[in-house]
Amino acid sequence: MISEISHTTPTARKPHRCFACWVTIQPGETYDRSVLADYHTAWTIKSCLPCSEAMQFVQAYWEWPEEGVGEEEYHEWAWHASRADSWATEEERTAATTYLNRRNGENK
Repeated sequence: MISEISHTTPTARKPHRCFACWVTIQPGETYDRSVLADYHTAWTIKSCLPCSEAMQFVQAYWEWPEEGVGEEEYHEWAWHASRADSWATEEERTAATTYLNRRNGENK
């Protein structure tokens, strides 16, 4: 099971890559930084604010979010949630569409 050790929202001093949509987080932009651990391994993930805000939807979409979600889980969630005939609320559909646009190179 993955545990979150720390979570901060710093301002970037150098470019970083969002773990979910791959957009470059530019110096001066605020982003989310989480340190996670699983048994004997720890790692850091950095995400842009739109992907961080979408995390609640991605975790709700997956049966076992405690196992962690990554770019593949984001992409599958967004593909399903962005469809006009999906189960998603308007807020979730907007988050999914924003993710797909960023992932596909728009708004980079």
